[in-house]
Amino acid sequence: MQVFTVEDAAKSDIAAVMEIAELCGLSHWSKRDLTEEIEMEKAIFLRLMDKNGSCVGFVLGRVVPGAIRDWDADLYNIGVIPHERRKGGGELLLAEFVRRSHKLGAKNVWLDVRVSNASAIDFYSKFGFVNEGRRKNFYRTPTEDALLMSLKITARHRQPLKDT
Repeated sequence: MQVFTVEDAAKSDIAAVMEIAELCGLSHWSKRDLTEEIEMEKAIFLRLMDKNGSCVGFVLGRVVPGAIRDWDADLYNIGVIPHERRKGGGELLLAEFVRRSHKLGAKNVWLDVRVSNASAIDFYSKFGFVNEGRRKNFYRTPTEDALLMSLKITARHRQPLKDT
């Protein structure tokens, strides 16, 4: 059985995160963009470590003012290297992101996902995210629509998952 832990990530993890993002086919973020984002107030930057101490995944997002008066969290990127997927690490990362978002005042989590990314849509849906709409031509290289998904943070999301 694979054992994962979720830890705070730091600037020193950016190179590994960029490699993981590329392996996962995620939208490109430059080193500068990542550095600026993780330095933002209420940024959440976490890494997924395997039992050997290697970084095999990450999540990045931030708590931002919501549409009315509450705070929301925007999940920008989450990725787990392909050979470590479907072992519970992605769920650990997402659960910890949601838990920390709540601790920072968020009531909801929002994300965009490519309409063609059926496995990610299924992953988010099983976690409790719902489809809120579609953003036309949101992604580039290649151009593609995004589904806008949201999660209302409830009591069950506020507790940490056990490391797997």
